[in-house]
Amino acid sequence: MKRLSYFAWFVAGFNLLTIVGGAVVRATESGAGCGRSWPLCQGTVVSGAEEARRLTELTHRSMSVVAALLVAVLVVLVFRKFGKGTQTVEPFSGLESPSSWSHCSGLGWS
Repeated sequence: MKRLSYFAWFVAGFNLLTIVGGAVVRATESGAGCGRSWPLCQGTVVSGAEEARRLTELTHRSMSVVAALLVAVLVVLVFRKFGKGTQTVEPFSGLESPSSWSHCSGLGWS
């Protein structure tokens, strides 16, 4: 169970890095570096005058594929570990509803 938890955190972290990579692609205007030629950039891995932009976009595209595969593996592992019909716990079931938060009554919540 602990290994699955570590793997889940790794997948979450990798997805966060992929999102940051997307922001870098956007900020550096590298989005059109490879054009529509996936999985390669204009038929090659990286070449030409736009090499840095192409490398940035190709790296992000590759990270996106790896992130999707990691999520798929995580889903399979979770279903193998817990199986169908396993009783789950609602994540916020122990919390009181906002209407019973008396200490927030002065904020206009009812």
